[in-house]
Amino acid sequence: MSLCQRCEEFNIQSLSKPGSTLKFDLGEVRAASNDGCKFCTLLVNRVSLEWITVKYLMGERRGPLYVQLSTDHPRSERKKTVHCPNILQVDRLYVSIVPRVYSDWLNEGSWPIRARRVSWPIVAGGPLYVAADPDSPAAKSGDVTGRLRDATKDKHRADIITEWLANCLQHPNCRETASGSQFDVFSQPLPTRCVHIKFDGGGNMLFRLDETGGQHGTYVILSHRWNGQTELTRTTTSNYDKRKGGDFGFLPAVFLEAMKVALSQSIQYIWIDSLCIIQEGDGGADWRKEAIHMAEYYQHATFTVMSAVTLPYDGLFRAQPRSDLIRLPYRDKHGCRSGNLYAINPEHMLYYRVQDAKIFWRGWIFQEWMLSRRLVNFTDYGIFFTCQSSNPLFEDLGELPGHFYRTPLAELKTFFNSRTPAEEIWCYLMRFYAAASLTKKEDRLIAVAGIAKEYRRILVAQKEADLRYVTGLWMCDIHRGLLWHRIRVIARVPYETLPTQPSWSWTSAIAIVDWPTTSYTTDIRNDCIITPCQEIESEQQLIKIQPRLAIRGKMLPVVVRQEIPWKGDSADTIRKMADFEFLSPEILFRDEKKSSFRAVCSVSKPGLIAGWGSLEGESIQERLGSGVGISVFALLVRTRRVESIGATGVGSMLPYYSVYDVLFLDPVMDREDEYCRVGAGSLFEPELLEEFSPLLATDIILV
Repeated sequence: MSLCQRCEEFNIQSLSKPGSTLKFDLGEVRAASNDGCKFCTLLVNRVSLEWITVKYLMGERRGPLYVQLSTDHPRSERKKTVHCPNILQVDRLYVSIVPRVYSDWLNEGSWPIRARRVSWPIVAGGPLYVAADPDSPAAKSGDVTGRLRDATKDKHRADIITEWLANCLQHPNCRETASGSQFDVFSQPLPTRCVHIKFDGGGNMLFRLDETGGQHGTYVILSHRWNGQTELTRTTTSNYDKRKGGDFGFLPAVFLEAMKVALSQSIQYIWIDSLCIIQEGDGGADWRKEAIHMAEYYQHATFTVMSAVTLPYDGLFRAQPRSDLIRLPYRDKHGCRSGNLYAINPEHMLYYRVQDAKIFWRGWIFQEWMLSRRLVNFTDYGIFFTCQSSNPLFEDLGELPGHFYRTPLAELKTFFNSRTPAEEIWCYLMRFYAAASLTKKEDRLIAVAGIAKEYRRILVAQKEADLRYVTGLWMCDIHRGLLWHRIRVIARVPYETLPTQPSWSWTSAIAIVDWPTTSYTTDIRNDCIITPCQEIESEQQLIKIQPRLAIRGKMLPVVVRQEIPWKGDSADTIRKMADFEFLSPEILFRDEKKSSFRAVCSVSKPGLIAGWGSLEGESIQERLGSGVGISVFALLVRTRRVESIGATGVGSMLPYYSVYDVLFLDPVMDREDEYCRVGAGSLFEPELLEEFSPLLATDIILV
């Protein structure tokens, strides 16, 4: 059966009074679900985890349970605002498990919600979305505000985008860059080149490549994953003049449909990287020139069309499966049946599924996602809208609840736009970016140039004086920046490096990297002087490699030995001394992972573990694989004073202890005073730290 008798009699008007609810016996709902009622099945699925929680915590004391529907969130003191009397204005129903009588559980000491510190005697299972066809009685009455619209139809899709865009452009934050600069979205300098698009008198779309010459206006950007079709569409020096005349030859469906989206909003310019940047024939000159303007291009666009569909060859527009829709009867305020409304399970269209898509873990897409102020995301699950000020919006459902979109990637974008102190932002961004993949690994630096340019503006806004950027690191935070680590190694993956990048930059490691966090550190002192060897013009710093750093500091030979035994007393001592979050057992104790952390000892006392190090690079791993210790130089980068709370062993009788953060270096063969980075780590054994005291600072070149 489609619906049981109880669901056939469903009346949404029962929820018209403030605080009113609908309750169904859970046992009867489960029985009807087993008999095939689709709505009862949906309700059972929404409260399944909560039912397990109650059953486990309450046992036989739980008594009769009911599924409750409400238009108010059960865990919030804030109730739905009714703008018009006698009109429901419903776009979602909250589903909960409740006892037959609240007092059954209010006096129960083991009532599960008390453990969660929630005042309502309810276990919330999450929302169901409610929608209606635009021309249905449920919609026209105003009782149901959620809408079912077919985004594959041009008019409906255009109306959806127009409505969203009009609201978004009223948000002050959505008219600001990440660094806080305000701009007029309706009058911005166009990119160097755009595709000019228009319809002719017969409804055919015409387009040509325009050189904008500093013209102001509005434009849309297409963000997409490159594939075989993209390669066929590239603008080169040989086809450039033809494209200025409107002869593009073949264009993928994604490109053409993105152009239609722009025209639907009366926007006649679109920027697509493969079309608007010369990709071949000029030695990469145009690409390098345009890369440093990405921050402006993406932030100043009216919106970005994000192609997150699994099969882009089929285009952006596709009919969505509606297996998640449950049709319920709609009854008006007089109780008369008048058409239908729909209950929708949001689990079928969750935002986090979109952000788990492969496109978001491409290096270039990462930058485009972070910089865009407004995105229209075309996905296998429908269209999502995202901006800087509101929760993501789904094409049918209105605003999504927070727990449906708080993915690490979404949190990261919020962090980038939050006016957080600048020193906390960069390393956090690069942790994610370093995990992204690039078709051309040599693009590792240039693919983040746009974010770097906007980050520099954040530094300016926060009154930072030193704005120099050196191959993925900032001179204002260079001492911490150099201490990156390749935190884990999958055993079968080699220690791959990029020989074109300097060893001291994280851009040289094709790996997931991280930086130390120092939760109990009370004071930090930088112990070496670091200077770039080449003076590079400010904007060129974003894309040009700084090959060498001049460093004046203390260096001491140390012995790097076996992998650290991460269980036992010595492991606990090292972990507390190091005070680094990523040395936690949760990260390191993975059967399928192999740690790259090694014990570090004094040359004079090779049996005493005095610190730890993370060593990278194939050559150093081969030397470590011999089973005996190897000698490297430890360059003292900074000293941290760390509270001794909970520490045992070294320094435990003092209120604090000292930790030396160091770079491990190897001399470059046949090059005097030149060294390459082979790792980083921390030293904490007082006897080894004392060996640094009599040393004089020496001048070296780090390459």
